[in-house]
Amino acid sequence: MAVEAHHLYLLPSQLLANRELTNTVENQTDFNPLYSTVITTTAAAAAAVCESNLSNDFLPRKRLRDHSFSPSFFSHDISFQFQQHQLELDWLIARHVDEVVAELGDRRKLFMKQILAVVEEKVARWVKAKEEEMMKMEKMNLVLEERVKSLCLENQIWRELAQSNEAAANALQSNIKQLLVSGGRGKIKEESNEVVGDAESCCEGESSRESARGLQLCKSCHGGESSVLLLPCRHLCICVDCCLGVDVCPVCNCKRIGSINVNLS
Repeated sequence: MAVEAHHLYLLPSQLLANRELTNTVENQTDFNPLYSTVITTTAAAAAAVCESNLSNDFLPRKRLRDHSFSPSFFSHDISFQFQQHQLELDWLIARHVDEVVAELGDRRKLFMKQILAVVEEKVARWVKAKEEEMMKMEKMNLVLEERVKSLCLENQIWRELAQSNEAAANALQSNIKQLLVSGGRGKIKEESNEVVGDAESCCEGESSRESARGLQLCKSCHGGESSVLLLPCRHLCICVDCCLGVDVCPVCNCKRIGSINVNLS
């Protein structure tokens, strides 16, 4: 290894310097004629040996060194491999990024579907509750409408009854005035009527009493006294005991809406 290192340090510039030195010695043979031949031959032999050694040893080793190391080819191979690795890394990173983006997109879609399902369920429950509430309100409105209709009808009946009672009161008031005006004439007529009544009662007997009593009997139980006026037909045909159990007038079969107790005593 030491010999090879020594030969490696022999550069062409040094060889050129040795050659120049030998040339100068050859040119100066006239300066020392005695030793000129010896020096010349010795220098020429040494130069020949050096050149032969350099040509035989240095050039093949240089070629082997250039062939073995070849920096340009080695750097080109390294750069190519580095580019290949860089491309592979870029491809792997891009693929991983695509997979992550796709997975995130799938998760986002699934999350949105879950949110929409929950929202739809809540909205459906809310709509169902509102529909049930609307149905209840409609039923209540129907009940209230029926109640209002019945109240209007009852109000109309009471109004008609009040008008009829007012007319009856006016008629009674006019009769009382007439009786007060007539005075004694009424007394004479009453006395004559009593006399005639006594005579008729003697003739008729008990038949008229039974017919009057039959008119005052209850048309439902036929036992009690008729003291309840049914509305709206205004028939005085049932007793107090039958008032709670009768929904239809026994005389005209009209539906009963109300009733009024009449005191005949």
